[in-house]
Amino acid sequence: MRVRYVLSALVVAVATGVFCVGVVSRLAMSLLARQNPQAHGLISDDGFEMGVVTLAGSASLAVVGIPVGIVGWLTYLVARPLLVGPAWFQWFSLSVPPGVVAASLVVHPTGVDFTVLDPLWLAVGLFVAVPAAYGPIMHAVMLRVGGTPLGLGLAARAPAVAWTLRALFAVWATVALVALWRDVLALT
Repeated sequence: MRVRYVLSALVVAVATGVFCVGVVSRLAMSLLARQNPQAHGLISDDGFEMGVVTLAGSASLAVVGIPVGIVGWLTYLVARPLLVGPAWFQWFSLSVPPGVVAASLVVHPTGVDFTVLDPLWLAVGLFVAVPAAYGPIMHAVMLRVGGTPLGLGLAARAPAVAWTLRALFAVWATVALVALWRDVLALT
C-alpha cells in the first residue's frame, strides 16, 4: 500500500511539474510578453525568445517540468507528514514558502527577465506564483487519490525530529525570502 502511495505521488508530481512549468509558466510568460512588446525577440535568462511561442519551446518547458516534478515529489513526501495547524496554514505551507524558495533561485538583479520586463512586481510575482501553484495542485490531487503518506507515524513517534525538520523548512524559506527581497531591492 505504501509503494502504491509513493508511485501514485510520483505520477501526480511529474504531471503537476509538467503542467506548472509547461502550461502555467507559458501563460505567465505570455502575460509578460503582452505587457512588454518592446522585449519581443529578446532572449530570456532561460534561453527562450520573448513573445514567441513555438512548439519546440513549449515542449522544452514541458520536459523541464519532469525533473521539477521529481524534486517536488521528494519534497512533498517529506513535507506532507510534517503539515500542522489549520487547513489554511497547511495549504499556505505547501504554496508560498516553496514559491519563494523557487523564485529566489531565478530572480536576480542582472537577469534580462527582471531588468527589461515591466512592471517588476508582476514579473517577480509571477516567478513566485507559478512554483507556488505546484504544492496545492499536487496536494489536492493526492488528497483525492488517497492513501497514507509515508512518515505520519514517524512524525508522531519522534516529534523532536518532526519539529526540527519543520524548523529547517522554515529557515530555508526565510533565507530564500531575504535573498529574494535583496535581489528585488537591487532591481529597483
